[in-house]
Amino acid sequence: MTARPGRLRAALLTVFVAAALAATPGVGLAAGDLTASDPPDGAALDAAPSVVTLTFSHRPDVDESHVSVRNDAGQDRTAGALARADGNSLRMPVALKPGGDYTIAFHVVFADGSDLTGIRRFSVGTGAPPAPLSAEVAQRTRESVQQRHAGHGPDWIRSSMLTLNGLVLVGVVVLLVVRRPRKTTTGARWVLREPEDESDTRG
Repeated sequence: MTARPGRLRAALLTVFVAAALAATPGVGLAAGDLTASDPPDGAALDAAPSVVTLTFSHRPDVDESHVSVRNDAGQDRTAGALARADGNSLRMPVALKPGGDYTIAFHVVFADGSDLTGIRRFSVGTGAPPAPLSAEVAQRTRESVQQRHAGHGPDWIRSSMLTLNGLVLVGVVVLLVVRRPRKTTTGARWVLREPEDESDTRG
């Protein structure tokens, strides 16, 4: 049994629209999340680490991401360039001194175009967990790390452009799948009759 043209078009439309939505960040797959950090959030370390590592549920784009490590005086304590570790991890070299609290702030852009901003806290050589940041300071820290990467445009512009591209793709697919070929009309057939012989019409 063959499928009807209408049903076939509907099935194709569903497949193409689903693929287009899945390719549009914020519409298809969910955004990534931070799954682990080293040092862990709230850790009280005896010795200063030389590297800070962040691991995410999705693959981050190292060229479009930024990680900052600062002490409570606001001094940047990073000591190198952000690099990819294994799989979904990013590593940032740091130069830390014992006897203080530190904040890891990150703005990560994933391979699918979605992004994530967050902060983590740890202490070195104080013998106590880091003091929590106030809501105002935490918000300023997040905003600061979002603006640090010179290659970024504002998040809402990037998201809007990606969503617009997805909608345009959906529209093109709908037109291609739903549009029916135009019916053509054939000209009327003319039957040419031979003229009657005059001898047959005369009395």
